[in-house]
Amino acid sequence: MLNSRIFREENGKQLSGLMFPVIVHNYYYFLTQLVIYEDGMIDCWGLMDKTEFLQKLNSGWIRIDLPDNVDLYMGLSKIEVKSFTPEIDVNDFILEVDEAQLELAGMKSNRMIAIDLFKKYLLNDSEQNFSSLSKTFEKLPKHKKALFEYYEKDELYQLMINDFEKYTTDRRIGILNDYFEDEWNEIDFNK
Repeated sequence: MLNSRIFREENGKQLSGLMFPVIVHNYYYFLTQLVIYEDGMIDCWGLMDKTEFLQKLNSGWIRIDLPDNVDLYMGLSKIEVKSFTPEIDVNDFILEVDEAQLELAGMKSNRMIAIDLFKKYLLNDSEQNFSSLSKTFEKLPKHKKALFEYYEKDELYQLMINDFEKYTTDRRIGILNDYFEDEWNEIDFNK
């Protein structure tokens, strides 16, 4: 999902936010922006907290899909939509909002934790390290599971879908050099 940075001012402090395209169903369907801010507040036709956001999402007022054969209003124009297929489902959208809130608040998102656990697994390919990595990987939105490259080439994604196919020592070193070049050394590596 495309997103971009935006800011709002609160009590003289500039708060960073991320903007996501969504649809608001307020009698008609409107393409608009949902903004998630570092303080956890969400703006979509009004500032709200996470609970109110989830209520509006569950009620269908905020949505990421459209029924067939409706008009979608965009600023000064409208489009007649015969059929609309969203890239993600509501659960993945909620996960993406959660990830954005963590990152904006300066906390480690599941994405960042998965990257750290992947490096840890490459350094020591134990069952425990793989299990921790796998559990965190499952918390990622489906459309954000390729963390390094596109899906066919992403080493982490390929590891997860190939049911823990053990890497050779040389392959683990190669992946560490490709993705974590200056972030590891031979002393940390468990052959």
